[in-house]
Amino acid sequence: MTGRPNETTLRFKPNGDMVAMVRREVDGAMGRIGVAPAPYTQWTWREGNHRVGGPNFIALPDGRWIAGTRDYTNYTKIKPDVPGGATTMIAALDLNDAKLSPLVTLPSAGDTSYPGLVWFEGLLWVSYYSSHEGKTSIYLAKVQLDPAK
Repeated sequence: MTGRPNETTLRFKPNGDMVAMVRREVDGAMGRIGVAPAPYTQWTWREGNHRVGGPNFIALPDGRWIAGTRDYTNYTKIKPDVPGGATTMIAALDLNDAKLSPLVTLPSAGDTSYPGLVWFEGLLWVSYYSSHEGKTSIYLAKVQLDPAK
């Protein structure tokens, strides 16, 4: 893979296939999603539609995949007076085409990212850090997602 890949999160599909979500730094810098069956030596890679940073993702009990990542696209609309150019978003992840569909932007700006994701009692619990209030702090958000359609 090109683009100086670095931060990577790995998960497993119910059928045992491994899924990787990878941050890239150059060559367009869009994130990549890879899928490989055991023994995980033959990967199929797809370029995503978002640049990602601190990528994380989980499978929900209903089969949907949800990602959390640094988002570079909404910054000026939300908090233009905080330097850093990013927010933290939660998005639906389509493994077939590697596309992220934003669901919510968490209160964040500046230096922000590395969301931890846990599904608990019907809510997505997200821990992340952000400097949008001046000093970098750690936050916990409970996100209610619409039911699968």
